Amino acid sequence: MAGGAWSGMRADGGEGRDALPRPFPSACRGCGTPIRAGLLDLGLQPLATAPLPAAVAAGPVATIGLELLQCEACGLLQPAHRHGLPAAPVPVTERGLATLISRLQLHPSLPVTVLEEAGPGWLPMLRRFGFDPSLAPSGAAAALAWREAHPPPVLLLAGEVFGQLASRPDSLRAIRELLAPGGIAVLDLPDLLALVQGLRFDLMEPEPEAWPSLLVAELLLYRLGLTVFGLQRGSGRLRLLACHQEDRGKPEGPEVAARREAEREAGFDSGQAFAGFAAAAREARAALFELLLGMRREGRLALGLGAGPAAVRLLAAGGIGSDLLPAILQPGLAGPGQVLPGSRVPLLPLEMLAEASPDLVVVLDGRPAAEARAALCGGAAPGVRLALPLPRLRILPLGG
Repeated sequence: MAGGAWSGMRADGGEGRDALPRPFPSACRGCGTPIRAGLLDLGLQPLATAPLPAAVAAGPVATIGLELLQCEACGLLQPAHRHGLPAAPVPVTERGLATLISRLQLHPSLPVTVLEEAGPGWLPMLRRFGFDPSLAPSGAAAALAWREAHPPPVLLLAGEVFGQLASRPDSLRAIRELLAPGGIAVLDLPDLLALVQGLRFDLMEPEPEAWPSLLVAELLLYRLGLTVFGLQRGSGRLRLLACHQEDRGKPEGPEVAARREAEREAGFDSGQAFAGFAAAAREARAALFELLLGMRREGRLALGLGAGPAAVRLLAAGGIGSDLLPAILQPGLAGPGQVLPGSRVPLLPLEMLAEASPDLVVVLDGRPAAEARAALCGGAAPGVRLALPLPRLRILPLGG
């Protein structure tokens, strides 16, 4: 049993936050308070999620234990590990940048700066819109030195700076040091409310060093003299617009207050939401494991559908391998002989559905039932059922 799993075990063999506390080697990344107990252990997660040739996957594959913790003081959700892995930059789209420029009424003559955390993708996109952006280093001291030679930015693109609170603990302070009076900082973070309400623990990657809610993000920024006045939501992410607290020219938008209230109603301010999320996640992965084990005992065939990153993380969290799930159907499979990293479940082209003739198809990538039915339409025999593991296990007829 992994060390992370031990932190959530009770004497009666169950799991939960009422477990015997286990000290962790580090304090909360947000406020420094010691964290005494784990929240949810998602097992050994592969660092790479792309399918591998079977011969390669048979050897060692880099993994990292993903155990979720929640600070009882500030509420920040964070992983137990401190890996120092670079987080993938948030994708930059022309539409997203155009929306940002339009909302903030930005003129290309304004000084625009991109923090290193945001990634280089912003630079060419900004240039296409006529801006002349600069790239600023991370950390408060480096930011101060950089500002001596550059004009303070009116727009500062900080990217997913919250996701690097451990490896670059003063990155938030750098925002305060860099931002010009009256300027706007743009920060990205995962849509934690959507993850919790949808029980999408399969979308929680090991790279981020924190998953802040809006409530926690506001607290951390307020301590540095910054306040959130705007918010944009899209593609499972939130984009926060922040300014100096003394800036009276940027009233808070109604979307910020609405989101804040939604998080409070969900129990984010008390921790109830995360305790419920952890309990439901344990039930969901146990239900999937028991379903596949029962299918095997009864001599019936279950196959998966969808081999994306969510499938890799779901199978890893549930301890499911090819002994319980013989294969995964993957539309547009690039080539034969591939398996998922970690679970080593083989991939089959979707065209082999009729030949394989499964009794059950388990949707592993989070696609809705209607989309799964459309993908499988015409290739499945009568009587095949469809299983959707999240947010709770549902067994549906494929044709209904």
